[in-house]
This record gives sequence, structure tokens and C-alpha cells, in this order.
Amino acid sequence: MNSTYRENILNKLVYRRLLIDELFENEPEKEFQKLLEALTDLENDGFIVSESALTKSGRTWLCTRCGNLDSGLFGEVKICGRCGKKCAYCRSCLIMGRVMGCSRF
Repeated sequence: MNSTYRENILNKLVYRRLLIDELFENEPEKEFQKLLEALTDLENDGFIVSESALTKSGRTWLCTRCGNLDSGLFGEVKICGRCGKKCAYCRSCLIMGRVMGCSRF
């Protein structure tokens, strides 16, 4: 794997938690596959940790971005643009960008 892609990703993630969409923002679309491979390699090598943006906590959701547990601040879309399924999202995070149940940090 080209170390340039790995370095690019690591430089963007220093002291940050970014969604994959945010990480690849402004990157040429033709580079996505190489960047995804580099991201997977970095995770497998233990340099980064990937986690779900939303996790189910009992009967409600937990947003791992903002810590929201208020069930009234979660919404649901019938067909998600990312995964194509019914998906929850955090209304508390909307100003920072929508965090979907299928999103990962």
C-alpha cells in the first residue's frame, strides 16, 4: 500500500474523530478506493480505531459524537442514502452534519 495514502489519512485524524465522509471530503473520487484500502490497513495495523456513530443503548440510541441519549433527539429516515435501509440519525448533531446509524468514525 502506498504510504502517501496512509500519511494523508493519519494527518487528517491527528486528535480528531471524523466520519468517513468528512475524512474523504475534497479528495478526488478516483482516489476513494485507495484511501479506503489505506484506512482499512491502518485499522488492521492498530493505528486507528473505527466505531459506529450511533449505538443502541437499551431502548434508545447513543450518539458517539455528542453523547446524546435523549430519545426525542433521534430521528429516522425510511430509506438511508448511504445504506439504503431504514436508519436512525442524531438531531443534536445536525449542525455539525448528519450522523446516521450506519455511519462510522
